This record gives sequence, C-alpha cells and structure tokens, in this order.
Amino acid sequence: MPDLVGSFQTCAVRGHSIQQNLWLMRDLVEYVMDRDLPCALVSLDQEKAFDMVDHGFLSPTWGTAGVSPVTSTLCNPTKTKGLRLGKWRSKQLPFAASWVDDAIKINGIWFGYGSPESLTWNEKVDLVEARLKDFGDRYISLLGKVTVINRFVYPLLWYPGTVLAAPEGVLVRLERAVFRFLWSGKTELVRRKVLL
Repeated sequence: MPDLVGSFQTCAVRGHSIQQNLWLMRDLVEYVMDRDLPCALVSLDQEKAFDMVDHGFLSPTWGTAGVSPVTSTLCNPTKTKGLRLGKWRSKQLPFAASWVDDAIKINGIWFGYGSPESLTWNEKVDLVEARLKDFGDRYISLLGKVTVINRFVYPLLWYPGTVLAAPEGVLVRLERAVFRFLWSGKTELVRRKVLL
C-alpha cells in the first residue's frame, strides 16, 4: 500500500493527521494570494461515496496497480465547490463546480479572502454558545459545569485551533460565554485569572 497511497493522504494513515492537509491548503492559499498567482482551490464532494460505484473505471485502474477490484465514487457537481484565486478571480474555469471568488469551507475551516479566521471562529463560538445554552437550562453544580466545559465545549475548539489562530475579538466572546455559563450570569466568585 505505501506504493499506492500518496504522501498527501493523511486521513487514516498512521503517523499522519488530516490537519496536515489543512495546514498545506492554508499556506498555499496565502502564498497564492500574496503573489496574485493564477490558481484555484477545489473541494470535491463524492456523491454517495460508499453507495455508487464506477467499476468500469476503477477496476482497470486498480488492476494496473496489481490490486484486486474495489469500489469508486462519482463527484457530486452540486456540492463540489471551487475558489478562484489570484489572477483567476472572476474568470470562467473549465471545471464543473460552484465557483466563488471570496472563500470556501473545507472540513469545517474557511479558506480565502476577507477574514477566513473570523468566519471559522465565529461559527465555532456560535456553536459553543448554543451548546452552553442547552446545558444552561438545567441545574448543574459548579463542578458539573466545569466538566461540561471540558468535555462538550473545549473539544469544539481544538480542531480549528490547530489550523487557524482565533482573532482577539473571538477570544473575548468565547471567554464571556464560558464564564457567563460557569457563574449563571451572576457575580463571579473567583477571579478569571485564577481560573484560566
């Protein structure tokens, strides 16, 4: 398999992490935008990835590699997204995708122009606030609230935190939401610096 699986395959490969490809995309997009290079980033969506099989294509391909036939998928053109970058912005490109010139989301992370960090992190904080509101409607002890934060809130932040730095305004919003939940909107009995 090492001869068949490319070095850019990071998911489900020992010693690799899917974040490696996200780091690569982040860095490449920034490089292309800084130099105004003609480029496009395409996010392919596999339509019913495990249900639809094109044996006519995949079987000969795998056979050539000396592997017994396996299944394949057809791209879903309505969910395949493309981001035109640099000199290719606003150009017609010969690939069937929903093209944009500002930003696209890939694996939960926004890439492109504007402020992809803010887009990504504001979505995460919206999710955190909603989750804390769900738990806030119940009676939970202080220790229980700390457990909720550690188990159901912070894990939402680890993944994007490995790819994009959170903007200062987002950190303030996040801290406010967590402490409001922790103290039920009442007077904070322990200084934040002590708890952080």
